[in-house]
Amino acid sequence: MASKYAYFTTSSAAQRFDTAVIPERRNHQILLKHVIAKGGNAADYLRVFPAKAYGETTVLTAAIATATALYLVGDGATNTLHGVAVAANDYVLVMTNTLGWQLALIGAVTGSDANKIYISTLTALDGGTGLKAATAAGNKAFVIWAEDILSVLLGTTQFDIEDLTAGEVGKPLALASEGAAAAAHFMGGVCEYIPC
Repeated sequence: MASKYAYFTTSSAAQRFDTAVIPERRNHQILLKHVIAKGGNAADYLRVFPAKAYGETTVLTAAIATATALYLVGDGATNTLHGVAVAANDYVLVMTNTLGWQLALIGAVTGSDANKIYISTLTALDGGTGLKAATAAGNKAFVIWAEDILSVLLGTTQFDIEDLTAGEVGKPLALASEGAAAAAHFMGGVCEYIPC
């Protein structure tokens, strides 16, 4: 029987971002049961990226590791998903072929083809410039719009909270500690899988 808990921890001595992705479990909701985080600068944040059903899509065209561009399946309009425009400063959570989920910042969206989302500039949030591993056509992906992100100002003091937020049933949940500049920071905690 699978554990009802998932644990995560990340730390960095000199990066702007650290990420952790809690993988989905069918018919379960992910609750951030306990989170501890500390930033390295006064303007550092803990951000929670909930994958949601209306942001779910698939990779349209395979992309190699280090790719800084990505095609996703959209809806009838250009660069939209479920009628909502995908733009710079939104995020994408994409399933890679070998490393699991990867969270990335969308820097630019271009292209003019209906039913496609062309992310022309993609920045990994874990120290890389592009994808850390290849992704295949048909792999799952989630667009996470900027307004759906929960942000908590960390500063340089330790943040310690319980029952922070819950994800959507059957969807992964990503977290990132984001620094204003490269500095030492960390986050860790425990999530609970709640059957639904």
